[in-house]
Amino acid sequence: MKKLLSILGSVGIMTLTGMAAVAYQNTNRTNKPIAKVLTDEENFQFIKDKGPKIEKLLHKVSEGSGETNPNFTESEHDILSILAKVYEIYKEAKGIKTFSQALEVLNKKGNGSSQDKQESRRELSNFLKGLVGSYNSKEKEIESFFQKYNVS
Repeated sequence: MKKLLSILGSVGIMTLTGMAAVAYQNTNRTNKPIAKVLTDEENFQFIKDKGPKIEKLLHKVSEGSGETNPNFTESEHDILSILAKVYEIYKEAKGIKTFSQALEVLNKKGNGSSQDKQESRRELSNFLKGLVGSYNSKEKEIESFFQKYNVS
């Protein structure tokens, strides 16, 4: 009888431990932040929103480099590279309001086949995702760069 009670006690403890571990694991999964995936339209609007501010910054930087050539660090060159890409897209898309309109303009420049339309949509979408991702990953450095040149 004593052996039966000790066996049942051990099985009970293992069962409770297993249930607690599973319950703890499930609560940890739900608490992890889920990164928001932006749509193509949101990425395009992000570029359109950031464009004027970047335009001011690039104008100030190019203005200051007339007489004295500013020495930028490597990280500042990376930031300027990202900002220049965003500005190029913004400059091309000033008169365009939506992502689908941008695709139409892009397809008019190409030969217009349906396969090319799908490919250009995929390429533009991937380019914008990468560009917005790069911008967001260096957002703090970019904001300090804006503050350095007094651009708001």
